[in-house]
Amino acid sequence: MTGMSSGDGSARIREALNCRRQRLRALVCDAACDALTRPLETHLDVAWIATDPGSGDLASTEARSDVAGFMSRLQHLSSAGEGYTEVRRVEADYRLLTFSFRGDYAVMHLFESPDDCRLLHGDGGLPATKTVEVPVLGDDCTFSGDFVSSVTKATATIAAFIDGASAERLGR
Repeated sequence: MTGMSSGDGSARIREALNCRRQRLRALVCDAACDALTRPLETHLDVAWIATDPGSGDLASTEARSDVAGFMSRLQHLSSAGEGYTEVRRVEADYRLLTFSFRGDYAVMHLFESPDDCRLLHGDGGLPATKTVEVPVLGDDCTFSGDFVSSVTKATATIAAFIDGASAERLGR
């Protein structure tokens, strides 16, 4: 596949997320009924979607779990060597963070709203003149080193995002 520029990748992600959000809204009533019947100890902290570590296919439905469950999925993806995930707090559709990685390199997008997508700055570990390809919604997208972080740094950024860190702290 041919790579896209960072701008094309962001537009593609935004368009795909908007379509997915419309489909997920139809499921909200079922999810609300489920939530009302669950005991309090199963309180869900994050909602997420991720590629399957075995097949590489993106899940068709959003999962909900505590933070430990989501981080466990990240560890499984890491052992697969590449993947894509989106995560948000359950109380709102936005803010949402995407995480794409291959090997040791990761790229993240922060969605403050459906119309506000920000490509987070990298950690400086890859020169701006170098590029990497990472999977984004089933396609490989090319990003310059300006926007590339190590997987370790990106995982820390995900934890900070879940804890409510500001966009500036995340690397806007």
